[in-house]
Amino acid sequence: MTLLSVQGLRLALGGREILAGVDLAIAAGTVTGLVGASGSGKSLAALAMMGLAPEGAATTNRVPRMVFIRGSGLVRAAVRSAP
Repeated sequence: MTLLSVQGLRLALGGREILAGVDLAIAAGTVTGLVGASGSGKSLAALAMMGLAPEGAATTNRVPRMVFIRGSGLVRAAVRSAP
């Protein structure tokens, strides 16, 4: 069973694309780490998945993408469009 599923997550700050088409699926009962260099977008990815992206953040696509927990839609990631 998939515990968390993210499809096509894209995020921009100040006109700069930070996340570009992130896809992620985490199975129940597994331990998963998000690893990357400092400033690579790990925290922003987590915040965007929870619908808590910082003020001024925008998705770069106009097609709504979803974050699912146990099959239920949690966050509509494409809340705002980039200018």
